[in-house]
Amino acid sequence: MRDHRILLTLVFLKIVNNCYVDSRPLTFIEQQVQLCINQDVKRQPVIIDTDTDVDDLWAIHYLLNVPTVDVLAITTVGNGYSKPFYSGSNILTFLDLIGCSNGIGVGYGVNLPLMSSGYIIPSSLLNAIDSYMTAATCLNQSVNIFLQPSPFGAIELIKLSLKYSKIPVDILILGTMTNLATAISEDRSIISKIGSVYFSGGQFKSINSYPSLVPNVTLPNYPDSEENSDGSPNAYLDMLAVQRVGMSGIKNIVAMPLIIQNTMPINLTQLNETLKRLNIQLKPFVLNFISSFVKCTSPNQTTIYLK
Repeated sequence: MRDHRILLTLVFLKIVNNCYVDSRPLTFIEQQVQLCINQDVKRQPVIIDTDTDVDDLWAIHYLLNVPTVDVLAITTVGNGYSKPFYSGSNILTFLDLIGCSNGIGVGYGVNLPLMSSGYIIPSSLLNAIDSYMTAATCLNQSVNIFLQPSPFGAIELIKLSLKYSKIPVDILILGTMTNLATAISEDRSIISKIGSVYFSGGQFKSINSYPSLVPNVTLPNYPDSEENSDGSPNAYLDMLAVQRVGMSGIKNIVAMPLIIQNTMPINLTQLNETLKRLNIQLKPFVLNFISSFVKCTSPNQTTIYLK
């Protein structure tokens, strides 16, 4: 009987401990968030922040199939290679198409950079990316109109996922750093819950490479020009966000150089040889998904420009 009372006491204390944060009771909403995370501590928790470009979708598809990774949330940013209206909806559509529409919160994020460089992504490219999955000339997939994003926006989703995670969370940033920079500015306590930040936007030039710190917006393709050929759009589309994240105190930041992309297969022959060598059989949708982008967006190009 005594052992039974001890067990009940331990269970009660466990419940009470889970219902308190910073020595105060959790609100009902906070308790729901904690339940929704439903975390598997045996896997590494990850937040994916993306501008929903097609290469990001490939990365998301891959990461969702890594058994040691637990994707807590996917947040979108609308100031990169996707228009704001499509950034979240395309993620929801994609998750539905690959059978992952349940259990991963998708939050719409910031639509404007903290500081604009003046560079504008061509609308023709944005239109092609935004309609990639649904256009009749491309994947021609139907959209489930009943799909719903998370009740939390991207910033709140990032802050809550970090705050209530049992272990440090890695963040994979596949677009600009605007969402994370905003979340950190609003609540610096979340920095201690960040494990590593992986940023697809490395290969920054040293300060000595620039003749002036004043942007030369008169260049025809600034900043995507010869002067800044080492830079990444994910960085120069919002340099202030990069600065804020870089100076925030996050211990581990890994930036992937653009040159890494050159290690990927660059045509269908190489792709098929790689799949054969690794004994990988792709479903028709997935094979079409990773091999059709050039044909869909650039009718005059051939599949030799797959990269």
